[in-house]
Order: sequence, then structure tokens, then C-alpha cells
Amino acid sequence: YILGIKQAVGSVGYKNLVISPADISLKEASGTMNLETGKLSVSYVRLEDKTDFTVNVPSGIKVVFEYKNCHKELTDGLNTFSCL
Repeated sequence: YILGIKQAVGSVGYKNLVISPADISLKEASGTMNLETGKLSVSYVRLEDKTDFTVNVPSGIKVVFEYKNCHKELTDGLNTFSCL
């Protein structure tokens, strides 16, 4: 729930995911989810003026990331970015 990893509407087999972390007061959080093609991992660190995210996406999985006004389509492998 906190990291917001969920299957996209209409998707089967966790091939299409949406990551939408909860906007709560935790300073940092991390977690993993084992998928058929590998391990999906999500972590974040909340700083004073931004939040830094790291998402590792296994091959063959489509992931859309949504957090506040930050929307991204993520690629296979390591994705690192910041959102205000």
C-alpha cells in the first residue's frame, strides 16, 4: 500500500503495473515484489524540497509511475529520478 505497486486496470499476470506511492509523512520506504520475469524494487527518500525515487524494473514489464504531479513511463532496469 505505501509504495503503491498495483496491476494496471485490464492487465493480467502483472505485465502492466502502476506505481503510485502514498503521499504520507514517512521519510523513506522501500520494498520489492517478485514477478515472473524478476524482482521489482521501489524505494524513496523524502527530502525537504523533493522526493528521490529509485525503481528497478525487470525485463518485459511495462510500468507507469504516478506521484503528485510527477508522471513517468519507466524503462527496464534501474530508474532514478526526483519529484517535487
